[in-house]
Amino acid sequence: MMTGDASRRSLVFVREIRTLDEGIAAQQGLRQATNLLGLEGYEQARLNTAAAELIREVGLPPGSALALDLRIVVDESGRATALEVSLGLSRAIAARLRESLTQGRLDSPSGIVAARRLVDTLSFHDDDDPPGVVLGLRLDRGTASALSPVRLAEVARELAMQKPADPRAEIEHLTRELARRDEMLRALRGELEDTNRGVMSLYAELDERAEYQRRAADLKSRILSDMGHEMRTPIHSILSISQFLLQRLDGELTDEQDKQVRIIRNTARDLAQFIDDLLDLAKAQAGKVPVRVEQFGVAQLFNTLRGIFRPRAQEATVPLYFEDPPEMAPLVTDESKLSQILRNFISNALKFTEQGDVRVSVTAGAGDTVTFSVTDTGIGLAPEHLAYVFEEFTQIDSPLQRRTKGTGLGLPLAKRLASLLGGEVAAQSTTGSGSTFTATIPRVFAPPSDAAPDTPAPAITALAPIQQRYRAVIIDDDEAARYVLRRRLGSAFSVVEASSGRAGIEATRALMPDVVFLDLRMPGLSGFEVLVLLAAEPALARIPVIIFTSQSVTDGERQRLQGARAILDKAKLSEEGEPTLLEALALAGITNHVEPSQ
Repeated sequence: MMTGDASRRSLVFVREIRTLDEGIAAQQGLRQATNLLGLEGYEQARLNTAAAELIREVGLPPGSALALDLRIVVDESGRATALEVSLGLSRAIAARLRESLTQGRLDSPSGIVAARRLVDTLSFHDDDDPPGVVLGLRLDRGTASALSPVRLAEVARELAMQKPADPRAEIEHLTRELARRDEMLRALRGELEDTNRGVMSLYAELDERAEYQRRAADLKSRILSDMGHEMRTPIHSILSISQFLLQRLDGELTDEQDKQVRIIRNTARDLAQFIDDLLDLAKAQAGKVPVRVEQFGVAQLFNTLRGIFRPRAQEATVPLYFEDPPEMAPLVTDESKLSQILRNFISNALKFTEQGDVRVSVTAGAGDTVTFSVTDTGIGLAPEHLAYVFEEFTQIDSPLQRRTKGTGLGLPLAKRLASLLGGEVAAQSTTGSGSTFTATIPRVFAPPSDAAPDTPAPAITALAPIQQRYRAVIIDDDEAARYVLRRRLGSAFSVVEASSGRAGIEATRALMPDVVFLDLRMPGLSGFEVLVLLAAEPALARIPVIIFTSQSVTDGERQRLQGARAILDKAKLSEEGEPTLLEALALAGITNHVEPSQ
């Protein structure tokens, strides 16, 4: 039997077991003791079942006895902390139990393994006489506080006064208890089956809702795409024609006419930016934005941005500076998306800065990252506004904000694009002192494990202006778009226009042009169908086709357009003009001579 320091353990109950009846009586006495000590039913069941499993494992060795006792463990302050049930047995049996516990599995029928799973602690006391296996159960605060020394003495007296239990009565009690527990298990099994049916029904409903959300997202994307195409085409025509007027290609304008045309152009440009941001954000939210990786230098990126913002910088009241980048390895990521992030930052900075300047810089960061910063000396943001400045349609109320139109889509789009490239955006600002917006991205794009970056487009070389005369057919149902492209082509081309797919095919057969410009969305035959019909005739299949569209072309649509030489975006043509057109013509093989970019 184990012994212990009296200041640490207080004996409550002890029984010796020589026969089966004494074993049953000991288990009954243990149940009575735990009941008198105030243990909850679940805790009683844990300790009593563990003791029964241990006794079953040990058995009744012939010619010897087992000693079962129950003790209260108290701390130095005298507060009860745990219950311990000790079973004294021979050293040989203790060694067998230790081996069984060491080698046992969770699904093992071993009694010692089952006992260990039921209690908080199980230990072997080899130095006791006789050696013992001790099962420990921690007491909750309420039970422990009720077990004062006086109460423990009362429990011990009550147990000593109780008569030995009738084994048959104990067996009947156990039988009734088992029947009650079986009934509880059946009830719990029924509840579990009902719960499982409910969970399956919930899963089915969630799947149905997910499918509904997917269909709604696809419908939203299609609606936005259709709307974008129908609105982009006339807006880009307005931008191009207004640029012709401002360049005085058709004669001088009065000062008032110049002012009116600039208002028209600026309004159309703002509307085009809103449509582009809305469509790009919708695609980013739907996860339909491909990443096209290519290698480029920061200086190359800054030169492109300088060209894009040169007209706007000339109109702005504050200068735009691009700081010389430090020496660093080339970037290997999506240049277009990175440029779009910085364009949004720069546009905002120019819009909300009335005095001072706007500066764009880059620094190398930790872990082979690159941080681009756009710093302005504008109105700034209050700290409480920084938390939601990257949320959709968020605009900060201020006098300058009220005078400046915006949609609140540029910064949310920049955030999503940065995340797509594996990076993040951030903002620092002080009211009245300006802001700094940063985008930190990996220098080398690492695609997700389940995706691969798109094959980079071939590099475009710089072209000398086209001087000899070529023949072209423009197939587009929009008169303004045909007019803009014809003016862009200039005197170097003899142009025939067709307002439908069938008329375009007939014009191509009659003229046998050097190049065909083909819109995608037209009534009757679409551009996709016209491309197939042109490819079906050997004489026409040799004529290079340039897709001329304002819609965003998906990866699946690009597969259908493999027969075309290039895709010319109407938006880029209206903004960038001749360089974009020359690049498309170069891909179609129409150049005087090609000079490598410097």
